[in-house]
Amino acid sequence: MMDVHVAADAPFRKHVALVRTVARRAARMLFAGDAQVAIRLMDDEEIRELNTAFRKKSEPTDVLSFEGEGPYVGDVALCVTVAERQALELGHSLATELAVLTVHALVHLCGLDHERSAQEARLQAEIEMGVLDVLGVPVDAALSRRGL
Repeated sequence: MMDVHVAADAPFRKHVALVRTVARRAARMLFAGDAQVAIRLMDDEEIRELNTAFRKKSEPTDVLSFEGEGPYVGDVALCVTVAERQALELGHSLATELAVLTVHALVHLCGLDHERSAQEARLQAEIEMGVLDVLGVPVDAALSRRGL
C-alpha cells in the first residue's frame, strides 16, 4: 500500500489533494510493495533555507527530494510559489506544474539524478514522461521544463 502524507500551511492547503493524488498514483508505478513518502508544500523562503542547508545554494528552487530507507522512500519539499512562476512562464496550469514536479521528485527518490550524467538525465526524463503520460498530464509540460 502506498502511504503519502502531504502537509501545507494555509495558503497552499488547496493544492494538497492534487499533489497527494498525483503522488499516490505515480508511486504505485515507481515503487514496489509498501511505500511511504512525505511531501511538504512551501514558499520561497522555506525552500531557500533547505536549499542553502543541503545544497549550499542560497536561492529558492522548485523541488527537493531526500531519500529515505526501506518502506519510507523519502521526503519531498515542493515550492508552490516557484511552481506558480514556472507555470506562468511555461504557459501551462499550476496543476500541471505541480504534477510534473511531484513526479520529478518521486523519480529522484528512486535513486536517479539528472545532475550526475547526461545518460542518467535521459533515463530520468523518459521515466517521468512515461508516468506523466499514464497520469494524463501533458508530457509537453515536462519537455518544456527541460527546454526540449
